Amino acid sequence: MVSLPNHNPPRRRALPGRRSAGRARTYYHAGMFRNRFVVWDLDGTLLDTLDDIAAAANAARTRLGGEPLPASQIRLYVGEGAEQLMNRVMGEDRPADVRLRAKELFFEHYSRALAVHTRPYPGVDGIVRALRGRQAIATNKPGNTARALVEHCGWGGLFTRVVGGGDLPERKPSAAPALRALDGTPPDRAVFVGDSRIDLDTARAAGMPAVLVSWGFRPREELEGADAIADSAGQLAELLGV
Repeated sequence: MVSLPNHNPPRRRALPGRRSAGRARTYYHAGMFRNRFVVWDLDGTLLDTLDDIAAAANAARTRLGGEPLPASQIRLYVGEGAEQLMNRVMGEDRPADVRLRAKELFFEHYSRALAVHTRPYPGVDGIVRALRGRQAIATNKPGNTARALVEHCGWGGLFTRVVGGGDLPERKPSAAPALRALDGTPPDRAVFVGDSRIDLDTARAAGMPAVLVSWGFRPREELEGADAIADSAGQLAELLGV
């Protein structure tokens, strides 16, 4: 956990949400990560991309003879890149050439319908604009796709870097995308904001504290171990001091 100042520390508040017996609550206080450079995840953190991803995945699956899957199932497959996504959507036991074709069909559909339903999560736009020039993105979504979505949201110029899958030889949870996103900022002067265990592992590998948001694609119990968990954009803004 990030250490708190010893002099007159602000009252800490327990974040709302369920917890298992014997498991510690996650606490936060306003300004806990004030003046830190922010490295964001994209899908499930800044943007609700699920419906468009699910539509593209199901378009590929049905073209290859399968039945569509519910978005609630596909959401659990998102986060490790399109190859892993389509391996899981099609089934790991399907032949490699079928899974490869599924990935190609996924990209064909997704490139034509990238932002039909995709929107920033409520309250996130204001945080992004308040942090102009003090933030970057590290995502496993292909870099060109991620940058197109950033422009679509009207966020061009607000991020110093958008590092996506394929921009580097390694993907999250390797530290490499986060370190590239930092662009020289020391990790101990930054914070990683994501929505999954992959983001937590990335932050740890890069030597950064991690804030995980509970509105993303992963169940809340998977977020245990983060330095803080935010259940709303308001809580996240308080954590970041904006």
